Amino acid sequence: MSVQALLNDLACANVRLSLTADTGLEATGDRAALDCWLPVIRARKDELRAQLAATTPSPLTGTERADLREAIEERAAILEFDGHLSRAQAETAATRAMRVYRYRLSDRPTDWLILLAPGCDLEEAWRVLALRFGSERVIEVVCNPGTC
Repeated sequence: MSVQALLNDLACANVRLSLTADTGLEATGDRAALDCWLPVIRARKDELRAQLAATTPSPLTGTERADLREAIEERAAILEFDGHLSRAQAETAATRAMRVYRYRLSDRPTDWLILLAPGCDLEEAWRVLALRFGSERVIEVVCNPGTC
């Protein structure tokens, strides 16, 4: 089985793999699924680490950064109007709340897509994407550096 096929099978079993800061591998998810898959993960950890490292998202493009800025400005305008905040307060609150997550789906494993999720943590971002696309299609979700 290829490493990508293994990652897809893990995603279908609701097992999530991610690289840790010390280039280790962390597996999270359903306890029963983890117990079943951990021997395979341990046996192929070097391949899995290499695949995950090779597929880290590239930095946001200028267009993506402009789109993010526009989303923050829109959220700030809503906070300013509905929350009766000054523009500066609204922009600060909108910027602090904005979270940008990068994710990959099984049918587009090499493409990193973007989820804007104000106020969401990583687990909630996983749940949102699983509900939107189906948990079997979500391969990986990571926080975009500097936004979480």
